[in-house]
Amino acid sequence: MTTKRRLPMIRIWAVWISALFLVALPTMAQASLDIMAVTPDTFEQGTTTTLTITGTGFVEGTTVDVSGIGTVADTFVDANTLTINLPVSITTGTYDITVNNPTPATATLNNAFTITAPAPTSAPTLEPLSISGSEPNQITNGRVNTLSVLGTGFTASTVARVVGFGVLETTVLHSGALNATIPETIPAGEYAIEVSDAAGRKATSPDKLLVVAPPLPTSEPPTLPTPVEVTTQPALSIVNFSASPNSITPGQSTRLTFVVQNRGNQVARAIAVSLASEGQFVVANGQASITIPDLLPGATFNASMTVTATQDIAGGPASIPLQLDYTDNTGNTYSNTGELSVTILATAYQSQLVIDAYTVEPSPAKPGDPLIVRMTLSNRGTAMAGQVTLSVTAEEALLLPDGRGDTFVVGDMAPGEQIAVQMPLVVSSSAEDGSQVQPLVIRYYQDGEAKEVNTGITVEIALVEQSEPLLLLTSYETDLDVLKPGSRFTLDINLQNVGTAMANATIVTFGTIQSSGGTGGDGATGDSQTSTTPSTTFAPLSTAGVHYIGDIAAEGSIDLSQDFIVAGNVTSGIYSLPITLQYDLPDGTNKQESINLSLVVIAPPRLRINPPNPLPEAVNMGEPVTVSLNIANMGQTTVDLEKATISTNNGEIMEGETVQLEPLKADDDTALNVTIMPMEEGPLDVEIAIDYLNGLGQLETIKLTYASEVMAPPPPPDEPQMPTEPEPEPEPEIDWFGRIVMALLGLGS
Repeated sequence: MTTKRRLPMIRIWAVWISALFLVALPTMAQASLDIMAVTPDTFEQGTTTTLTITGTGFVEGTTVDVSGIGTVADTFVDANTLTINLPVSITTGTYDITVNNPTPATATLNNAFTITAPAPTSAPTLEPLSISGSEPNQITNGRVNTLSVLGTGFTASTVARVVGFGVLETTVLHSGALNATIPETIPAGEYAIEVSDAAGRKATSPDKLLVVAPPLPTSEPPTLPTPVEVTTQPALSIVNFSASPNSITPGQSTRLTFVVQNRGNQVARAIAVSLASEGQFVVANGQASITIPDLLPGATFNASMTVTATQDIAGGPASIPLQLDYTDNTGNTYSNTGELSVTILATAYQSQLVIDAYTVEPSPAKPGDPLIVRMTLSNRGTAMAGQVTLSVTAEEALLLPDGRGDTFVVGDMAPGEQIAVQMPLVVSSSAEDGSQVQPLVIRYYQDGEAKEVNTGITVEIALVEQSEPLLLLTSYETDLDVLKPGSRFTLDINLQNVGTAMANATIVTFGTIQSSGGTGGDGATGDSQTSTTPSTTFAPLSTAGVHYIGDIAAEGSIDLSQDFIVAGNVTSGIYSLPITLQYDLPDGTNKQESINLSLVVIAPPRLRINPPNPLPEAVNMGEPVTVSLNIANMGQTTVDLEKATISTNNGEIMEGETVQLEPLKADDDTALNVTIMPMEEGPLDVEIAIDYLNGLGQLETIKLTYASEVMAPPPPPDEPQMPTEPEPEPEPEIDWFGRIVMALLGLGS
């Protein structure tokens, strides 16, 4: 029989008490659940989506409920901190927050935060709608043409119309320019150009549009093109859009209204428009995408979507990428992307440089031809933009520098300031015809930090049917920094053929060539005679100034040097040196062009300064020396003297260290006096610097140096010895008493 052993009662109680302690330990260690505050507790709708909850007793797995919303996404930071993300669609009002721990435990903070309605924004003031011009002024029907309209006040809703024909498909480039597509079906005739917008504003171009029919075909039968296979498929694109409001701040929403058009030749089905992921916008109100009904070829559909800018978006123009997904009749899928844009208002103190308007002359421009781009650059920011420059960029640029560089200095721009910029450029010989984009870079400094803005302009390139050479002077320099009357110098030039054909039998003449008889000019034939007139300012040396170069290939260049002498009688100024270029075109005709170099000549003043050396060969130490000069104007024009500055290496200038001078008329003179006290034995050098303005208003200096020797002063002469006079002998003392006694006695005197 097995006897059961009983545990002592004290051990049973000990085990039971230990178990109770272990079960109660976590509860005793954990602080009570409580909500102390929510930050921020008041904010405008759409300005923030993240809140921070502070309190006690938070643990991993804690959930947060917002009254009227339900459970929201939260992040456990520590036992005293939680963060929650509010949905973008949350409306205005006051909300309670409840925190639920898995223990379980619950804590609620009533009226935890309040969302207020955003402050109303005033409607932007529209710039007046106007048209300064339209181009081209003549087109040929039967093919699609592009119309460019320049003016002010263009918005996203602005469209162009050919009066008497209809509204055109319009692309607004910016507030000062738009492009419109003229279909090939437009009848021949003269039309007026008009623009209008959704605000009911209208403006008419001062330029008329002349549409002409294509020339009749020749009797020679045309060569038929090789038949190509026509692809049948839908093609969706966004042809117009507007944003309300069109200027927003980071975190603010805007409603996009746009038109989707099927430009293909097959019906588009299962169409969905969504916000592409690569932008800095998110959909608002949970609207992930919108569905559009099937579109027949050529059909359109008006759609809208509300998006919200992210908090970290940068100020300025911002692109909103929209993705178009659709299928065709057979189930093949297609995807296109269209970009809309709004302006993000800068909330920080910063510069914002934009191109307000621009024109290109001529337009359309031919490849290889020079053109001028005139634009208005504006600082729409709130900070000063320093050292602003505008550069033509791109590895294969459409526009090339004309020899003066591809960067144009604008200067400093204050907030709200507008500056007109003019850029002379040359169209690349490889430019393709049609509307082409030239990238530009605006560089500047804000508070010492370098910044840049990438932008661009659209240039219309004309269709060039025949290749021609075009010689341009791309650079030139002289071996002397300053040209003076009588100077001999060497001029180095670089010529470049920016055309599309070889320049044959090229001749460069330093001077002007005039033709008489024949036809003259381009394609000169017959009994023409030519005469060369050299420059009257710069005479060629060693040669007659005529150089035979030979053939210059397209995009090729040559370097050429010529020695000259400047005429001795010229005054200060900027002088032209004419250069005549003669070369043969591919069709055998001769072309002659004249170009002019600008060279600066500075004539020094004709001053006579006497005496040649106003210092004696030797002066005594410690004895003042006066230097006197007479300055006479021997020329025929006034010399603008400014001041004279005197310095010395061994002495003190007692009077006349700096002397203000007056303009010196022709045949007039002036005096200059200065007093110097030599200090030590040895060489004495005196330098006199005379400042004057040359003929171009530039400050120049004439330096004169005079030398002498400081000697010790001679010792003083000995004083002469005066003769010593002999001391007089003392007269004997007279005894008057004795004489009186003797006189009384009759004994003598």
